[in-house]
Amino acid sequence: MRLHSVKIKRLRSIEEVELKDCGDFNVLIGKNNAGKSSILLAIDTFFECIKDGNIITFNPTLKKEIDFFNKETDSSIEIVVTFGLDSNDKKDLMKVINEATQMKNPVDKIKSAKQLLITLNITPPPITYSLVTQIKLIGSYIDDDGTVILTIDDSTAQELYAESLQYRNKIKYAEEVYRVISEINVNSILREYWKLSGSTSEVLFFRYFFAPTKFAETKIPQELGIRLSSLFMFDRLVFVEGKSDEDVIREWASKLGVNFSQANVGFVIMGGVRNFAHFATETTLSFLTKRQVKMWFLLDRDEKEDSEVSKLQSRLGNNAKLKVLSKREIENYLICPSTIRRFIQSKKELEGKPIDELPEIPEIDEISNKIEECAEKLKQLSIDKRIIKKLPKLIYPSEKNLLKDPDTNTIVERINLEINSNIKQLEESKKDTENIYKEILSEVEKNWNYKKLDIVPGDLLLDQVCQIYNVRFNKTKDASRMAALMDKNKIDSEICEIIKEIGSSN
Repeated sequence: MRLHSVKIKRLRSIEEVELKDCGDFNVLIGKNNAGKSSILLAIDTFFECIKDGNIITFNPTLKKEIDFFNKETDSSIEIVVTFGLDSNDKKDLMKVINEATQMKNPVDKIKSAKQLLITLNITPPPITYSLVTQIKLIGSYIDDDGTVILTIDDSTAQELYAESLQYRNKIKYAEEVYRVISEINVNSILREYWKLSGSTSEVLFFRYFFAPTKFAETKIPQELGIRLSSLFMFDRLVFVEGKSDEDVIREWASKLGVNFSQANVGFVIMGGVRNFAHFATETTLSFLTKRQVKMWFLLDRDEKEDSEVSKLQSRLGNNAKLKVLSKREIENYLICPSTIRRFIQSKKELEGKPIDELPEIPEIDEISNKIEECAEKLKQLSIDKRIIKKLPKLIYPSEKNLLKDPDTNTIVERINLEINSNIKQLEESKKDTENIYKEILSEVEKNWNYKKLDIVPGDLLLDQVCQIYNVRFNKTKDASRMAALMDKNKIDSEICEIIKEIGSSN
């Protein structure tokens, strides 16, 4: 069924609003705090409350005083959703009710019905629950009287809540029951159907409530730095280490004619690869996979070894794709003489001097030579970074060892034993340092002549070249600006493939 219209009453800042003629893709435009998020929240709450076929739902999302219009808690929130019915929808509905003899009239009405209307009410605190108060078939317009399938008035609603709560409290082994439906004072047609289908006179539907699921629903969007309403707008998420990475990728995508907005691509800033484990948890990945969100983790190579990359990929499993750049970092892909020349020129022009007073911009060949010179100066730093990465981690006293055998040795003796053990391990690691250095040096020397611009820290090289011409390159501020100055045919093929994969229509 396709959502046709939504009417919302008494929700937060919304006294009453209606969205008519909803299409396959809808965009809400308005000022901040105009109510866009409230509309999305209402739609999300509606489907959350009815998704398991529930008539009544305990503990709905909207349950605080602030969720009610002007904090007035004398009236319920009302969400009315109208669905369009096509021939397949009608067939499905008729299959549900065709065994009930008393449903002949509604079946006939289904054949000519255009829409199905469902009304959900959320009662105000202190006793808050959601209840489907009406289901009816209607014609082409929402003011059509229609054919009522289910209706629940206020007195019946209170009795239904009380009876459902009673059943809920009787369940002994559930950690917490989230939703309960009881067949009591419900439309006689539905009651007859339940009896004919073999149900007992008391019908109870329930499911267990597990903390991880609820945690995922409420906490994960916050941890990703994305509002819940925004999260539902993205079909694809790209996890990057820093904001400058996102900015550079977006600039290159624009150059390549890849429309990330059309593909509903969103970016999540991890704040460095050290936070990879925080974002790549099983709960987060399953939460997003459940919503059919495609995911990519785009990481700098830095000094990562292949074994480390394999561990990162195994953590993601099949839920997301890991893209580790072949060059050290994304700034290495900006090392292009013609691009650097334009960047230097733009920086000079920003100084505000008259054109005739601007210094002469260096030629591309000269910049190429300076790039080579600066790369050679950064060679030892590149080696040092690789060695440091391969050194063993710092060793700390083990609390488990310190608390072991308290009757045998005093705490002072146990501490001294632990320290001596750690010193022995460090001495053994110290012996390996020379071997590690020789191994790294050999590896860098082997690849240096043809891969030096991939090995050195890209942001440092760009800044050193720029300093020769009295300008500076700041990774945070200038990376996207330099990407915007790069010719399309100068964008590395590896980057092109990644961007096209993320933004493809498949």
